Amino acid sequence: MYADVLDRLTQCVRRDGKPDGGLEGKFDFQGEEVSVAVDPDDEEWDVILWRAKEVLSKLELYERKAKEKILQDCFSSYNDDWRQQDEPVLTEDQFLQRIKLVHIWFLGVDGVDFMYSDGGMFGGHSLISQSFDGENFTYVQMYG
Repeated sequence: MYADVLDRLTQCVRRDGKPDGGLEGKFDFQGEEVSVAVDPDDEEWDVILWRAKEVLSKLELYERKAKEKILQDCFSSYNDDWRQQDEPVLTEDQFLQRIKLVHIWFLGVDGVDFMYSDGGMFGGHSLISQSFDGENFTYVQMYG
């Protein structure tokens, strides 16, 4: 279902108007628009697109894994350090409901990044859950 976006990808274009070698597109996920980018990173396109199709055809599973890593790495930090004093302490479910998937990057054969909006919890920083083997999310980065 979500893998259908791969049939509608268009060439990524740099600011100077030249192609950058990647592909991009958009699709609807849980009522939100999610952008997707595929960057070959000098790998074979058929293998990269196979990985992208694998992840997108099981998007709910991968999205759950990505969110679990963010929960593991950022939940306590929000309640202990980032939360304003006048805001309530969040439960894990409340925390997860506030972050929203906004972008997926496929970087070479094994790199997959799921970028989330922070729901106003981390000063507008995006939260990026990263997989370096195409299966497991092992790192979270704040961006912006």
